[in-house]
Amino acid sequence: MAPALNVRNPSSPQHGQQQQQHGGYQPTGGSNSNSSNAYSTYASQMNFHPDKVFHKASDFANTGATAIKQILDRYPPLKAFALSFTATSALPVGVFAAITGSAFLGGIAVAGTLFALFQGFVLAAAGFVLFWFLLGALVFSGVVGGSVAVVYFGLHIAKTVVDRTDAKAGLR
Repeated sequence: MAPALNVRNPSSPQHGQQQQQHGGYQPTGGSNSNSSNAYSTYASQMNFHPDKVFHKASDFANTGATAIKQILDRYPPLKAFALSFTATSALPVGVFAAITGSAFLGGIAVAGTLFALFQGFVLAAAGFVLFWFLLGALVFSGVVGGSVAVVYFGLHIAKTVVDRTDAKAGLR
């Protein structure tokens, strides 16, 4: 039987210290002497500081990496298998990543180009229709403005004619 693995990260606190530091797990609704204190969640323990979250994630990753390194050091055939599998799969995975990445970028380029062409077609069609509506509005405004001008100047001329006629007749 294989000896037990020592996977604890030396920089991480002991389990008992961690519980005392963060108050441990307390289920909601339980009666506890510290029930006046708000129950803490993992997010509040982090205080929303990215550097603390990064530090916790780094500790977790280091613990996992330490465990894997110890296992591979104890079992050389497993280490040979892992290294040969990593070496032989690196090129196919790299080619797969290159193909999928270029397909994604190509899709974005095609989609962007097709979107731009579609948008240009819609703007051209809508602009064509808008042109005729604006031309119709211009003609209508010209007719209305011209009609108002004819009536205005007609009334002005009529008033001038009446005023001259009245002036000749001595009514004014």
